[in-house]
Amino acid sequence: MNTVLITGCSSGFGLNTAKSFLERDWNVIASMRSPREDLLPPSARLRVLGLDVTDSSSIRRVVETAGPIDVLVNNAGIGLATVFETTSMETVREVFATNTFGTMAMTQAFVAFTESLALELEPFNVRLNPGLSPETRFADGARRRMKGDVPEDYAGFVQHVFAKMGAGYLGYPAA
Repeated sequence: MNTVLITGCSSGFGLNTAKSFLERDWNVIASMRSPREDLLPPSARLRVLGLDVTDSSSIRRVVETAGPIDVLVNNAGIGLATVFETTSMETVREVFATNTFGTMAMTQAFVAFTESLALELEPFNVRLNPGLSPETRFADGARRRMKGDVPEDYAGFVQHVFAKMGAGYLGYPAA
C-alpha cells in the first residue's frame, strides 16, 4: 500500500488532499504545525504529525518518524495579501521561509532538488519536468555558485548530468 506525506494539513488544500488520499485507501501522514487528529476521519491508515517546515529539527523528526514514503505533497504555506511597498522584510522572510525554503527543505529531506532531481530519479522511472533553459544566462549564476564543490562520491553522477544536459552547460564539458 502506498504512503503519502502531506504538509500543511490543518486546513484548505492540505486537509482536502489528506481526505482524498484516505478515500483512495492510501496510508496518509498528515502533518501540521499544531497536530489535530479531530480534523480528519479516524483511520488505521492515518498518522497526524507535528511539523514546522521552517525548523530543521522538526523536519528531521518527521523524516525519522514517517519512514519511507511514496509521495510527498508540499502543501504547507502561508498567505500574504498586502501592498508590497509597505510589507516589512520580516514578513517577506517569513513567507519565503515557509513557502519556498520549507518546500525545498522537505523535498531535500526526502530526496534532492531541481534539475539534478529529475536525472537522479530517472533510473527509478520517476519523471519530473524541471524546465531546463540553457539559452538563458541562468547557467552563469549557477556555475559561479557551484565553485567546484562537488564531493568526489558525486563525480560520476555530475558527469552524467552534464552529459544529459549537453556540452557546455554550466561551463563544464559533456563527459
